[in-house]
Amino acid sequence: MKSHSKMPELPILAEVRSPRLLRRIFIMITLTFIATPFLLIFVPWQQSITGRGRVIAYDPTERPQIITARVSGQIVKWHVKEGQRVEIGADIVDIEDNDPELSYRLSEQKKILQERLREAGEELKQQKRVVERQKHALVASLKAADFGITAQEQTVKSREEALTAGKTLLDREVKEFDIIAEVVRKGVRPEIDLIRQMASRDQAAANVERLKAEIDNGKAGTSERQSQKIQAEATGERLIAEAERDYNRIQQSIYNIDREVHEIDNRIERFAARHIKASCTGTVLRIDANAAQGGSFVKEGEVLAMIVPDVKDKMVVELFLDGVDIPLVQKDAQGNYPSVRLQFEGWPAVQFVGWPSVARGTFGGRVILVDSTDDGKGRFRVLVEPYKMFPDDEDWPDQLQLRQGNQAIGWVFLNRVTIGWEVWRLLNGFPPTVSPPTKTVKIEK
Repeated sequence: MKSHSKMPELPILAEVRSPRLLRRIFIMITLTFIATPFLLIFVPWQQSITGRGRVIAYDPTERPQIITARVSGQIVKWHVKEGQRVEIGADIVDIEDNDPELSYRLSEQKKILQERLREAGEELKQQKRVVERQKHALVASLKAADFGITAQEQTVKSREEALTAGKTLLDREVKEFDIIAEVVRKGVRPEIDLIRQMASRDQAAANVERLKAEIDNGKAGTSERQSQKIQAEATGERLIAEAERDYNRIQQSIYNIDREVHEIDNRIERFAARHIKASCTGTVLRIDANAAQGGSFVKEGEVLAMIVPDVKDKMVVELFLDGVDIPLVQKDAQGNYPSVRLQFEGWPAVQFVGWPSVARGTFGGRVILVDSTDDGKGRFRVLVEPYKMFPDDEDWPDQLQLRQGNQAIGWVFLNRVTIGWEVWRLLNGFPPTVSPPTKTVKIEK
């Protein structure tokens, strides 16, 4: 069998063959690509939860304030423009009431009410004296009645004592009469002595009867005086009640007049409130479009303008976190909330979520407040203050650059793990964990 001869190499194939160095580089790249996922398993990773929010003032009184109309009326003059800086108490706008004579009429009504109030006050003083006199009169009449009752009781007592003596005398006279009658019957003494003794006996008996009658009259007089005391007490209490009722009526009238005066004062104050003034020092952010034309009618409580106060305390960021993540934002053993990395709108930044130390253009912070309830949409608000996570962290921008309302994105840092653990957690749907305390440096204010 005839053997095939070896096919000679074509020159063109030798020209297109890959160089050996290139093949080695390709093999190295392929091996590196395959080994990279396994190597990244052991690379450290910073767990975090993300929230969006805005910059606000920490003090609620330094947040944007709305200026409203305190009275209804016609706008006659604006004293400010949008973007203008104002001091507290500066004029903002003048509102003219629909009734230009209202101030004069209110002042006249107040004068009349004040005169009525003065007269009622004098009448109240007089009526108070009447009440006091009626009370004194009742006390005096009761004392007089008690004195009369006591005197009558003393008279009855003296008559009773006299009656006791009179009965004793009568008993003696009766016995003496019996003795003399026996002696006269025996003829020892004359009958004239018996007649005399009989007269003495009858006189003593008459005296006893007289004293009994006086005692009965005295007791009746005591009862009458007690009845008069009760009647005087009832009359006095009735007069006092009538005087006090008149006193209370006058007092109630004073209260009513005083209330009317206060109502007039409120109306006068509200009328004076037509000159709207700045409630704080800051910058006029906005003037209501409908009211800014001048001459337009506004109602009480209608928004006129908005002022952004100067921030004297500090700026913070309010972030809104999902309700699923909010239980992870807890205090550590030192009582501190987790640290936060912030990226402000308008500041170019390169953020590496898992490696905050290599992030650029972001700023450090720390949670200082977590709301106890959501915003109605399942989100919870947290406040973040300036806080240096690393010694080389930059301070937050000043107020001229970082203003209230600037949008921000925040990453609340929890625990440090490896990328492998984090991938495994995500694949299994496990939640992240709270970060242990880290060494941080607080911004010096």
